[in-house]
Amino acid sequence: MTDRRRARSAHTEEVVVAAATRLFVERGYARTSIADVAEAAGVSERTVYVRFAGKAELLKRAIDVAAAGDTQGVPVSARAWMTESLSAPTLDDRIDLLSAGIAEMHARLVPLVGVALEVVSEPVIAESARGGRTGTRNSMTRFWEGAERDGLLDDGVDLAWLAETTTIVAAAETALLRRHVVGDKGYAGWLARTLRQLARPEGVRLAPG
Repeated sequence: MTDRRRARSAHTEEVVVAAATRLFVERGYARTSIADVAEAAGVSERTVYVRFAGKAELLKRAIDVAAAGDTQGVPVSARAWMTESLSAPTLDDRIDLLSAGIAEMHARLVPLVGVALEVVSEPVIAESARGGRTGTRNSMTRFWEGAERDGLLDDGVDLAWLAETTTIVAAAETALLRRHVVGDKGYAGWLARTLRQLARPEGVRLAPG
């Protein structure tokens, strides 16, 4: 494939995914068809089907793009906000960077998570949900292990408990609930405060002995 064709193909995918994302969020899964997406994207249905086997695969791709922020194929774990949160000089700096990045990601992702709950029985969507939970757990584990390795956590903090608990706090499914409590605008601050409290000795269970 030439560079020009590759660029054109990438642009078409971006347009299709953007149209699908908007329609899924506005109408829901059941009331959005491939024909609707094609029309909104200004392409033929065949063009959509060449790239996606069906509507569930299209929703999965929309979720993946929302999580990452674009269609470039760079995973969340390698995004600048994530890598910076692993290397900032203080724990507070790291928590602020992590919380801001998660908040930005959730602003894009959470509406589609709500759509995915309509069709969680679809195998490709169920697998996507499992992958998302695993990715969040791995990221939180990596974050706290890095903080401990760099001497930013007090002795005796139970890393396994901390990673598991903050995985639940930072999960996209949890974000569906918190939107009605703290809202989108205050989420980054709420998350940062919660992570700080959990990471302090008075706010986290200590490992035995």
